[in-house]
Amino acid sequence: WSALADHAAAPNPFYEEWNLRPALAELAGGKDLTILAYREAGTLAGLLPVARAGTYYDRPIPHLAGWLHDNAFCGTPLIRRGSEERYWRAVLAVLDQRAGMAFFLHLRHLPSDGPATLALRRVLDETDRAATVVGREERALLASDLGSQAYFEAAMSGKKRKELRRQAKRLGELGELQVERPIGTEGLERWIDDFLALEHAGWKGEEGSSLATHPPVAGYFRAALQGAARAGKLERLALTLDGAPIAMLATFLAPPGSFSFKTAFDE
Repeated sequence: WSALADHAAAPNPFYEEWNLRPALAELAGGKDLTILAYREAGTLAGLLPVARAGTYYDRPIPHLAGWLHDNAFCGTPLIRRGSEERYWRAVLAVLDQRAGMAFFLHLRHLPSDGPATLALRRVLDETDRAATVVGREERALLASDLGSQAYFEAAMSGKKRKELRRQAKRLGELGELQVERPIGTEGLERWIDDFLALEHAGWKGEEGSSLATHPPVAGYFRAALQGAARAGKLERLALTLDGAPIAMLATFLAPPGSFSFKTAFDE
């Protein structure tokens, strides 16, 4: 499973072993779930969790759907690079045989130009299968060949950068201001506790949508960060004032890029 993630045509940390296992344990209660695992010569070459659902956008239409929980933001299957079309042919063949009452397969949060999606389109065309896009949304993506400072200067006006420097100076007048980037698992439990408390103290806590409000979700968050740290795929950033965190960011590393996961700040 880990080797598949490291050699995937497109990364998806939400379907990696250290992330999907705690999600299934904490957040999949009562759902009819199956993991479609595809192998080539005994080697795992594809993986996608699928759920059976009786309604589709509030209509009584039974179907199959790629499974995502509310804190998973990418539905791309893990597919070994070079196996994309063979994977989709195998998946569709299995679902043809075991469709049951399901009318179709619904795949959410697939990047429209990703290698998995493009391979699926080719297989659909060659097998004369009907398909349609039922919704689109844009997600933020930072992609640049520039270094961080050069990108910052190109993306933001000099006036805005000056204002940020002024604000940072004012903030620093309140106490010792530091940016911390801890590595690995050192201090992780305290970091997670601080993050949950910081997020819960703001508007999400007031509206009942913070991670700490829902114990299973908080349990998933804690286990996913622990697993990511053990796998060397977690980046933690914290802005502290006199040692107390006032802004925090958890990011999943997924070469060649990363997925910004959760952020919290002292309002």
